Amino acid sequence: QVYPRATTSWACAFAFLWARQGAQLLLILGLPLQAFPIDSFLLGFGICLYIGVLLFNQITLSHRVLLGLSGLASLLLLWILLADFLNFSFSLKSFPVYFSVGCILLFAAHSFWQRYQRTRNYAYALLACVLFLRGVHFMDYPFLRPIAWFAPWGFSFAAILDLASGLMLLGAAFYEQQQELARANQELARQLHEKTQAEILAKEHDARFARIFDLVPEALSIADFDDGCMIDVNRNWEELFLYKREDVLGKLSTRDLQ
Repeated sequence: QVYPRATTSWACAFAFLWARQGAQLLLILGLPLQAFPIDSFLLGFGICLYIGVLLFNQITLSHRVLLGLSGLASLLLLWILLADFLNFSFSLKSFPVYFSVGCILLFAAHSFWQRYQRTRNYAYALLACVLFLRGVHFMDYPFLRPIAWFAPWGFSFAAILDLASGLMLLGAAFYEQQQELARANQELARQLHEKTQAEILAKEHDARFARIFDLVPEALSIADFDDGCMIDVNRNWEELFLYKREDVLGKLSTRDLQ
């Protein structure tokens, strides 16, 4: 259940991101919109992305982690409201939120780079690079956004990185889920093989015991401890007591022979 949960968290993250893009579009179209909803959506994106990375790496979401995220989100939301109220400049107002989200993406990039070093899967290296570029772009957004000629290029670059990172995160979760399924199938096949080998050995031991039991030059019998019912007899027992094996097994007991 680890990778579906990570995928769900990332889906929520990109839902927040596209909600932010929609709010920015409304702002461009002239709708009087404050920075609070735009920056709040961005903050939601960062937190959900961070949770998804933790889940993907099978790191427990402890109460301390959740409390830290809640505290960070509360402080940043309070800063957004205070900056709007005091009419701070765009760069000063937006820098704490964008810098924090940028750090989250750099953390995600580092996490996937470490996974690349463990697995040597170049897709993880590419994903780490995309997340790194997106994180840096978030950090420079408060300073480059006011530059009019750069804004269209910045938005286009960000959209490409967002699309690439979203698809690659989903691909990473799907790949790891398939790997986990393959490992489970291999383990199941190994257990079935061991069980089959154990059954073959048990049959061989039973056959060897039956041959030895039948060839012993003494009259031998095996009976149930509770009711004395005959379970097996050897050839010498048949000759001694003048009974056929098929007439004895499950029909006579040791008490019948006394």
